[in-house]
Amino acid sequence: MQDLEFVFRTEEIKKLLDTGCEFIVIKSSIEPAVLQDGRKAGVLRVKAKAVNKGRKDQERSIGLKSIEVDGCPKPPCTTDEEDDGQP
Repeated sequence: MQDLEFVFRTEEIKKLLDTGCEFIVIKSSIEPAVLQDGRKAGVLRVKAKAVNKGRKDQERSIGLKSIEVDGCPKPPCTTDEEDDGQP
């Protein structure tokens, strides 16, 4: 079994914490992408969102415009071979 790690820049997570949120929700999805050689592939995308307890509408749960930051799974989420994949 291989572990999947999610990497976020500290300053990005601090933005979420500074909202006074009760929770940070990590969401991942597989999105279609085209590799440099033209082949199609699924790419894992990761986002973190600030949320408060008991709110059904997460977009408005922090009382501000929704704040969401991008992360990166490790191995990298990039399809660009020159990029090291780190956020």
